[in-house]
Amino acid sequence: MVSEFGCESEHSDSLFFKKAGVEELPAFLVKIYPKPSDGNVTLEFEEPGNYELEVFEMAGKLVLSKAAHIVNRTTLRIPQQGSYLIRITNASGEMVQRSLQVG
Repeated sequence: MVSEFGCESEHSDSLFFKKAGVEELPAFLVKIYPKPSDGNVTLEFEEPGNYELEVFEMAGKLVLSKAAHIVNRTTLRIPQQGSYLIRITNASGEMVQRSLQVG
């Protein structure tokens, strides 16, 4: 076969493939409530463990940091109204982030 550009090639077998995907799951399960919050926030963990809890303003400023061994649940107090990002890291370095509105 000769293309319109003068290149010669032989026909090859057709190749069919299916694209396989993997749904990204959170590293660990945590419930954060109530949403929106009055400033008292409860974090409920499916698995006990050592966690680092960090709360950031949306501009990126760290406003609270807490390292704790959590059996089932813990509470955080966020005193000012606003939008926040809660970052939770487990002992293996896996991380979950959630947004939260206070006020």
